[in-house]
Amino acid sequence: MKIVEDYAQRVAQQKVDESKRNIVISLDKEGYGIKDIARIADVSLDFVEKTLSK
Repeated sequence: MKIVEDYAQRVAQQKVDESKRNIVISLDKEGYGIKDIARIADVSLDFVEKTLSK
């Protein structure tokens, strides 16, 4: 059962990360700065920089 639970957690986390990536991209398109995006989306600056560099 542990394997199934781990898989479910990974899938759920991927969906959350994808949602946050979309928020970061949207805020960037609206002209927000990196620090503001990190604060609004409640993510790290590193996450914002990696998302926007793609």
